[in-house]
Amino acid sequence: ADWPCRPWRLIDHKRWEMPQGWFGCEITHRNVSDLGLSMQEVIDTAAAKGFSRFIVLERRNHLRRYVSSRIGAARGKLHHNLGEAIEPIRAEIDTLQTGLSCQRNPLLERLQRDHDSMQEMLALTRPYGGLHLVYEDHVEQDPTVAYRMTCEHLGLAPERVEPALQRGNPQPIRELIKDCGPVERALRGTRFEWMLDS
Repeated sequence: ADWPCRPWRLIDHKRWEMPQGWFGCEITHRNVSDLGLSMQEVIDTAAAKGFSRFIVLERRNHLRRYVSSRIGAARGKLHHNLGEAIEPIRAEIDTLQTGLSCQRNPLLERLQRDHDSMQEMLALTRPYGGLHLVYEDHVEQDPTVAYRMTCEHLGLAPERVEPALQRGNPQPIRELIKDCGPVERALRGTRFEWMLDS
């Protein structure tokens, strides 16, 4: 889309700069969509280029992820150092025009797409023995759980680590949305209704 580079060329260049040891990169389903590719194309290309380990980080509550991203954009930063004071901000959610990429969709459609994309990514990486991490289970309370699982997946001995960052929006999600009414109405009676209370 509007990217100033060709992603695979950039990845090839970065790998050339680091010929020794592990090389990894992050690809999100939003990146795939923005580039006009399919998830199948991306996984097949990565495998053809020699990527041998896949790690999928699932976030079950897509609404919270979206709200946190909106707040991060409003603050001008997504990550916060441990002990840092964090300005409380409430996100404005337009249930008819949501999205974190160049595409804008109704909220329900966006949540369904995020869910479906994650399931597709898990299915496509399963034949490669991909590691499946879940943010709510392996990161949210103690990121070192995901770290140790990742090290084991890569065949590396974990080091002693301490998280240097803190959650930016730990409050109940209803306290993070400026006007919850439209979101409640949009989710009522759907498979995503639980996300407002999780």
